[in-house]
Amino acid sequence: MQPHRHFAPHNDDRVAKRRYRRILTPPRGSFFLYGVRGVGKRRWALETFPDAHIIDLLDESRYQSFAANPSLLGLELRTLRANQVVVLEEVQRVPALLNEVQRAIEGTRRRFVLLGSSARRLKTTDTNCRGSRDESSCTSGSVS
Repeated sequence: MQPHRHFAPHNDDRVAKRRYRRILTPPRGSFFLYGVRGVGKRRWALETFPDAHIIDLLDESRYQSFAANPSLLGLELRTLRANQVVVLEEVQRVPALLNEVQRAIEGTRRRFVLLGSSARRLKTTDTNCRGSRDESSCTSGSVS
């Protein structure tokens, strides 16, 4: 039995990839990107920012460390190149990290790609989800 394809048989994966890249052009500054798990947020981020520093909060040891002490993010950022993009995956798991993210954006103009599978958790907690003065950033997508 052949696996089910979501694309027409005459299209191959390269055609779909090209279309995908055109649709998702990243903003200039830092931004949020939300979507259900498994839709390709991480893959897109890695292809778009191949030299990015990845912080995956699905890694339980990283999650526990940052949940206990969010300021560890600031210490980790000091070890990176000044222009290195940081991809923070599953950011909704530790909402307190967004204060450190905002501090880094304002202090060093570092660029962040904040990936998450649920904006609801950020909107329902007392979370700094702005990173700028735009109060709608948790839903609009842009942080700076």
